[in-house]
Amino acid sequence: MCDVDSVRVAKESSIGLRHHISKFTACVFDTLDCIDTAKWGMFSGTLVQISDHLFLCTAAHCLENDSLTRYWLADDKTRFDNESRPVVTRVHRSVTDPPDVGIIEFDSKTFHQYSTIQPCKIERLKVRGTGRQDYPATLIGAPRELMQRRREGATLLYDIAGVTFNSKTEAPAGEVWSRVDPPADPLFDIILDYPPGKDTTRLLDTSAPVALPDPQGMSGGGLWDQGFSGNTLWHPEDASLIGVQSSWHPESRYVRVVQIVHWLRLVHEHYPDLRLTLEKLFPEMGTK
Repeated sequence: MCDVDSVRVAKESSIGLRHHISKFTACVFDTLDCIDTAKWGMFSGTLVQISDHLFLCTAAHCLENDSLTRYWLADDKTRFDNESRPVVTRVHRSVTDPPDVGIIEFDSKTFHQYSTIQPCKIERLKVRGTGRQDYPATLIGAPRELMQRRREGATLLYDIAGVTFNSKTEAPAGEVWSRVDPPADPLFDIILDYPPGKDTTRLLDTSAPVALPDPQGMSGGGLWDQGFSGNTLWHPEDASLIGVQSSWHPESRYVRVVQIVHWLRLVHEHYPDLRLTLEKLFPEMGTK
C-alpha cells in the first residue's frame, strides 16, 4: 500500500472510530451538590456494562467523595437542571495512586430512561500492558477548554465538545517515558506524547494543522487500541478499551493513562457477584 493510501485509510478509520466510541463516552459535571455552576468540575468516562451492572469507568481523582447526587451526565440532548436524571447507586475509587481509577454505578432503569449514552460490553475491554507501540490508539474525552457557555433568556446553557486524539503509545525504554515525573511504572502506566503547536498535529477531516486543546476535563476518558492486526479487514468494533486517562503535564507534554486491568481489579474488589465473570474473561485478576 502506498503512503497516500495509508494516510487515507488511517484518516477514514479514525473518523469511523471516533463516531463509534463516542456512543460510550460520557462527560460528567461534578456539581459539588451546589447550585453555583461556576464552581462545578468536569471530567470524562466510559460507560461499561458487566452482567446487570452499569458502570462509568473513570479516574479516582475525579471522584472527591462518595456522594450519590453530585455527578450529572451530559449527553447529546439538551438537559435542564430541574429534569430527572440517571440515579447513581454506588461510587468507588482507589485509595492509593497509582492506580488512579474510579467507578460510578448507575441504576439501569433510570439510566436508559434519562440518558442517550450507550454502554460498551465488557468484552470490549482488553489488557494491553503499556500498549501496542506499533499500532495506533485513540484517546477520547471532553476538554473543558472547548466548553462554551451561553444564555438563552434566563437559561444558562453549556455546550460540550468531545474530541479524540490519535497517536501511538510510547515504549517504556523511549524518550517520552524518560521525562515522566513522577516516573512511570510499566505495571500501571500507558504514556502518550502530547505535542505542542501545529507542526505535528492535524484535523482528521480536513488535514488542516491544529493545536491540541488543553486536556483538562478529559480525565477519566478512555484510551482505545484501534484494533488493527496485520492485513485483516478492520471494523470499529475491533477497537478495545485499554486505559483510563489520569493526568497530563503541559511542560513535559505527555499524557498519563492507567492500564485498564487496574479498573477491572477495582470492580473485582467491590462486586463479589462479578468476580467469576471477570476471572473468566481476564486471567490477570489473579496477578499483581
